[in-house]
Amino acid sequence: MKFIGLQALLLLVLVFSGCLLRQRQEIPLPGFPEEPAAEGRIPVFKPMPRILDYEGKAAGGEIPEWVSRYFTEAGAGVERMAEYRGKYVFIGENLGANLSALIQWQAAFSPIQDFAQLAAARIEARLAKGAAGSYPDNVYGPFFEAAVKKAYDTKYQGIQKEKGFWVRLVPPEIPPAAPGEEETGLETEEAAERPAYVFLILLSAGRPDFEAQVEGILNSAKADLSLTRSQEAAVNRVRESFFNESF
Repeated sequence: MKFIGLQALLLLVLVFSGCLLRQRQEIPLPGFPEEPAAEGRIPVFKPMPRILDYEGKAAGGEIPEWVSRYFTEAGAGVERMAEYRGKYVFIGENLGANLSALIQWQAAFSPIQDFAQLAAARIEARLAKGAAGSYPDNVYGPFFEAAVKKAYDTKYQGIQKEKGFWVRLVPPEIPPAAPGEEETGLETEEAAERPAYVFLILLSAGRPDFEAQVEGILNSAKADLSLTRSQEAAVNRVRESFFNESF
């Protein structure tokens, strides 16, 4: 009986330890998303989403190429345009039903105050990619949290707010309207589909200058950290190849 009791106790310890390990792997960084933030919140559509209206449509204008590419290929597609050769492109976006609020957001968007979130999300995603499917905190140790925090806190220089554009479309993932929140002034079938405005702001950064700033973030994050040999190797590896792969 004592032997059976000991087995049961050991089993409970192992289960409890396993739970702790799983929780440790899934705990998000304080103040940051649980998963590395994707570039923008608008999903990539293939084909283009059904667009009901867009900026300049009434005057006979067309949807710019960079907007079409962003919807179908994300920011990487915009960067491949000849117009942005030698630059990194970042797209700030906001989605909602309140046109006036979105116009105010677009006007108030500041490259100095608001760009850090876009840059940090991209840096975080690159570090996560370098972790090859493992939780980055386990691969890089304290370097991951230190680098992401510095990326969010950095005041980036040389960022250009180039242009903006809005479209009104029917996103496939917009949840149904809550009772009493239905958008007014729409036809019945449109109201049921929850059309929304998407405001986009295109920002650019020269590659050499931006890369130097990111390298400074990574170097600063690594300073004075106590890393294991495997963590040190992983950090050095991702730093050396940071801009060689898709960034």
